[in-house]
Amino acid sequence: MDNNVIRGLLVGYEPSEKIGKDARISYGKTFYSKRISGIGTARSASRLGRALQKAGRALYFIPCRIFGAFFLSLGLVTLLAHFAHYYFLKESADVFVPLVIGVLETILSVLLLISEKPLAIALQDGRLTEYLFFEFFCFKRVHRARAATRVSPFFAVVLGCALAALGYFITPQLLSAVLFGSLFLVLAFSSPEFPFFLTLLLLPFLPLLSHATAALVTLVLISALSFARKVFTGNRVFALEQYDLLILLFAGFYLLAGLFRGGSTSLMAMPGFVILLLGYTLSSNLITNRRLAHRAVGALLFSSAPISALAIYQYFFGLAENRWMDESFASLISGRVVSTFDNPNVLAVYLLAIAVIAFGFLIESEETVEKILYGICCILSVTALILTWSRGAWLALLITIPAYLCLRFFRRPGFLLSLIFLIPCALYLMPQALQLRLLSILDLTDSSIAYRLSIFRSSLSMLTDNLFLGIGIGADTFYEGFMPYAEEGVIAPHSHNLLLQIGCEAGIFALLTFVLLFFTRMRHLSVYSRYIRRGSMHTVTVFGTLALFALLIFGMTDYIWFAPPMYYLFFVLFGMGSASLRIAKSDADDRFNYHGDARRADASVIDITLS
Repeated sequence: MDNNVIRGLLVGYEPSEKIGKDARISYGKTFYSKRISGIGTARSASRLGRALQKAGRALYFIPCRIFGAFFLSLGLVTLLAHFAHYYFLKESADVFVPLVIGVLETILSVLLLISEKPLAIALQDGRLTEYLFFEFFCFKRVHRARAATRVSPFFAVVLGCALAALGYFITPQLLSAVLFGSLFLVLAFSSPEFPFFLTLLLLPFLPLLSHATAALVTLVLISALSFARKVFTGNRVFALEQYDLLILLFAGFYLLAGLFRGGSTSLMAMPGFVILLLGYTLSSNLITNRRLAHRAVGALLFSSAPISALAIYQYFFGLAENRWMDESFASLISGRVVSTFDNPNVLAVYLLAIAVIAFGFLIESEETVEKILYGICCILSVTALILTWSRGAWLALLITIPAYLCLRFFRRPGFLLSLIFLIPCALYLMPQALQLRLLSILDLTDSSIAYRLSIFRSSLSMLTDNLFLGIGIGADTFYEGFMPYAEEGVIAPHSHNLLLQIGCEAGIFALLTFVLLFFTRMRHLSVYSRYIRRGSMHTVTVFGTLALFALLIFGMTDYIWFAPPMYYLFFVLFGMGSASLRIAKSDADDRFNYHGDARRADASVIDITLS
């Protein structure tokens, strides 16, 4: 990186716009061709990448009927191999799962056998598949004039039979996982947007897995490697900003804490913590236009609908959890919902971010159908958020939304007076349980409040004694480090405060870097405010930022990063805001270049360079 780029990153945003653009271009194809291609290992990797790319393109143009023949033989022989294993070896075996796998593969084969088109063309012609693969997951469309790849149906049948025969020695589940895992890798390295958007869609469902954190880390790492490959080959652009330096510093402090503090438990937790920070890098760089920004928001909102609906179902059908109930509210609250998560406060973190964004798109969208869809998401998320009975989340929502409305309509005194009048009325009309639960925040004798205050005092003492590197990373590390400072009868897996937790885990410098990250965002918003006053990026930028600040308010009463998916979501939202600001600035520049007058005094704003 040359000195001009470093200087541009330090002085600000608009003055370094041209420098950053030139640098990103030079670090694309030029960086790859002149520096990496000169290294033997990288040259071999390049050749391997080109070979895989050619193989993938050839795979896309195999006719569907060839895939149909393969899956038909695979499904039928899978059943035969498993039943042979069961009857000849006389071992107990699960017949149901192989039966389901065989039936699904057979059904898939029938759907493929009826089409003569190449696979890629068939996917482009289907309305649902065309939207899913090429619009949403951003796979590159192929030219229809290309000739189909010639593959013998006999070869496909033999290959399917050979692979299915392995079901006699290994489980069909493992064989299917290997096949679809290989297909996933091919698709992921064809389009880094595919695994990234997949993480957004699967984020609330990952806690259902036994190794949810490992699955999320794997998806993020695959997406990052795919993106890096595209950058090095000049097919994607890496936008280097001030945030990247701060995120790198933040990751460095956690890396040091994981390596030198907390022992083996901290060392094991550190890689996942650092890798999930790539959520910022991916969202900031892969979201490059308005369409992708709306795709990302849509993935977050619409995947939340079944999670919210499940939470509501749990509450009204007596399936809510009682493990986190305060004794004083046992007669008023029948339980706290958790949906797919293990803790109601973790669910509240997720629903708080979703509710703020859904509310923004509800009031800003102009299409009737969109308003209905966003309205459903908003109602479901807010209702489920209420049923978590998380006071910190309620307080964050009650501060964030009215604060936004006051800022939005500060020129309308009538609206502000109505708002001031309606908020107390709404609080008064709340059910008694909601009123008591919300007002209990002010009751210092409440058991939960007293418990948190005790943890705050102990955590401050622990931070003071471990000021520079912290105690290490992870709940187990915190639990062990907290015990010498705990007041009598108090145990805790975290500090119940985001800023305290960052300081305790990684030290004061990590905490200062995190705070500086948000000061930088506020400065960025201030500089770019004229670009986001209107347009489609206004909603993404403003309400993505509001969601972050709502989470920060919640983070004053709870550790919102306790669940790794919520930590990942936080930095994805941060990166989404960075990307939307960049897109808004680019759109404004395009309009100015088209309509601008070179005689205007501010016309040179797009040509400023630093010498």
